[in-house]
Amino acid sequence: MSSVFVSRQHPAATRTAAARSAIEVAEQAWPQPVAPQPATPPPTLSPLFTTDQAAEYLQISVRSVKNLLGDGRIPFIKIGRATRIHRDDLDGFIARNRRRQRQALRPT
Repeated sequence: MSSVFVSRQHPAATRTAAARSAIEVAEQAWPQPVAPQPATPPPTLSPLFTTDQAAEYLQISVRSVKNLLGDGRIPFIKIGRATRIHRDDLDGFIARNRRRQRQALRPT
């Protein structure tokens, strides 16, 4: 009975130099993982908001903000064609529209 010796080398050890260099080039070309970007940009330091930012600040739609601007309920600034709203004006709008809970007319 004859015995056969099978070499159990690592597959990478049997590769030729050209094959190894091709694999190394391919591994370098493979896209590197990219750190996830934040969903929303960091808050700006400017006290002036766009209508989109004001809508997000008030948690209402952009259309509602534009209606409030058109009705004169929120003051705004025009810079060229751009409309900007100062943070203090938004806070003032919130304060003017704050409602207190109604108290019961009769004790229960």
